[in-house]
Amino acid sequence: MLNAPDDPEAQRLAQGAAQALARGDRTGATEFARQLLLRRPGDARARHVLGVVALDAGDAAAAQRHLEAASAGLPGDPQILNALGVALRLLGEADGARRAYVAAGELSLIDGWRNLGALEVAERNFTAAIAAYRRALHIAPQDAAAHAQLARLFETRHDLASAKRHALAALQAEPSNAIARVALAQALVREGDSAGAEAAAAPVTQAQFAPDDRSLAWTVIGDARDRAGDAPAAFAAFTAANQLRLAEHQTLRDAAGHLYHPTGVQAMTQFVANTDMAAWRTPAPSALPAPVFLVGFPRSGTTLLDQVLSSHTRIVCLEEEEHLSVALATVFTSAAKMNAMGALSDDEIETVRARYWQEVRRAGVLPDDAVVIDKLPLNIVVLPLIQAIFPETKIILALRDPRDAVLSCYQHRFSMKRWHGSISGASAGGRVL
Repeated sequence: MLNAPDDPEAQRLAQGAAQALARGDRTGATEFARQLLLRRPGDARARHVLGVVALDAGDAAAAQRHLEAASAGLPGDPQILNALGVALRLLGEADGARRAYVAAGELSLIDGWRNLGALEVAERNFTAAIAAYRRALHIAPQDAAAHAQLARLFETRHDLASAKRHALAALQAEPSNAIARVALAQALVREGDSAGAEAAAAPVTQAQFAPDDRSLAWTVIGDARDRAGDAPAAFAAFTAANQLRLAEHQTLRDAAGHLYHPTGVQAMTQFVANTDMAAWRTPAPSALPAPVFLVGFPRSGTTLLDQVLSSHTRIVCLEEEEHLSVALATVFTSAAKMNAMGALSDDEIETVRARYWQEVRRAGVLPDDAVVIDKLPLNIVVLPLIQAIFPETKIILALRDPRDAVLSCYQHRFSMKRWHGSISGASAGGRVL
């Protein structure tokens, strides 16, 4: 029985596992937990420890198995439910993670509401995220983390009074809270208080803060200086931000094998110059209408076009994800195959199409009559491949003065993905214990 009274040895092993986990000794925690399972097969506390260790090791599937077993043995344990939510989120099971976080939060575990808020932000359910962080404040009214996240959310909604109120509450509880300081600075920039904004963000540029926080602080300082009319100082701030980002993400910039890397652009340009694409045969028609591709240089207005187009009830604009490159990788496995893109068989073309729609549907349910617009700006690099796979597709090209686009990229702090690294040449987890 999972919940039978402990004998002294079982109690010792359980305490040893918990203490080892608390001091970061994952190996010791695992050994204690396994010994406990040998003594009491199915022990919920041991499975909880093994689940957390699996999470730390990045094995979300193993973590889910252990934590579901632990929850069955100790139903209603908020720590187990919260950890299970983290595992499910890592596995892409947002609905299951949401249920686990809510259950943990309703049992008065503040991390349940915090993690739910982070999940809803990632899912772009901002109203739900605000509600989750407010539930966290019902448990702990002075919680700096919840106040800081609310400050950030309200700032993005341009509710500057609420943003400043929550930022100041967070900083009263935790003066070094980077999220709150940056949110306050951003609100002050919007209000035209450039000096106040720089004063709020400046402490976050110091070395004791994480590089990502420092980069964002320098970006906000750059915005403040730009608003104040000091272009040289603004440029220096944006440069400091970009240098931090480069140091953190240099491997993305150097990933020369990626389709969107400058070396790939050069190869595609040479291919087009030497190829008569008009001579390509017409492949069999697709079973589904081809997507529309919205392309252009980043910061060229694709997001504004997205918002305009998405206002139509039958148009679905996809988020900026690499659905196409993932699909292309199923067939284009070598340079030789890439150079022969105009000679693909119908089976190969259909393989890419099927994988593409599989990736799109994985991102969300599509209405049967939807016009799908794939908005990844740098798909402009692979237009020949799009022509090979979806010859009937329509292309929307966003144009902006290149000087404006490049400067805007320099000022912008991208949420880094593989294709963002090409411009210059992420935590799906949560709190567990």
